[in-house]
Amino acid sequence: MAGTNGGSVFILLFVLCTFFIGLPVLIAEFMIGRRGQKDAVTSFKEQAPGKPWDLIGWGGMVIAGLILSFYSVVGLPLS
Repeated sequence: MAGTNGGSVFILLFVLCTFFIGLPVLIAEFMIGRRGQKDAVTSFKEQAPGKPWDLIGWGGMVIAGLILSFYSVVGLPLS
């Protein structure tokens, strides 16, 4: 249905943007974590001392908590 109504262009662009934007961000996150060998906030603080990059670490932890709280409610059985 998405292909016949023009939705396939959106899906193609979504996959391409996810690949070309998400993959480099994921690799950078892995590299920072491996180099810091600590949690997200401390790794960002050590990589760029005196700069506000540790907010990225805090943001990642908050967003992960929000996602987990959403899926804990969605994943509950309705019995």
